[in-house]
Amino acid sequence: MAKIWVVVQQREGQLPRISWEAIAAAQRLAARSGGKAEAVVLGAGIGLAAAEVAKCDLAAVHAIGCSLEFMAFMSVRDLPQALAVLDRVNRPNAGVLIDNLH
Repeated sequence: MAKIWVVVQQREGQLPRISWEAIAAAQRLAARSGGKAEAVVLGAGIGLAAAEVAKCDLAAVHAIGCSLEFMAFMSVRDLPQALAVLDRVNRPNAGVLIDNLH
């Protein structure tokens, strides 16, 4: 079964008409293909937008934030530097990714 993902545009929790049109198109495509439509909501302040999208008849809604991964061989080399970047950007959807493989 195919998954049809639609990336939803939003600004400050509000969805423009094009996002609703994209959701409807994804639902039609999923119905024709026997798949399931899912939405991806990106950015800051996505809680309200994700809640609105969740009212649609979708298989899932994915609210995605932003994470910063530090690595010794990159410009952000350690946890203190990563935390300093987060303090500077001051975004509610930003976080630090700690990856034990690197």
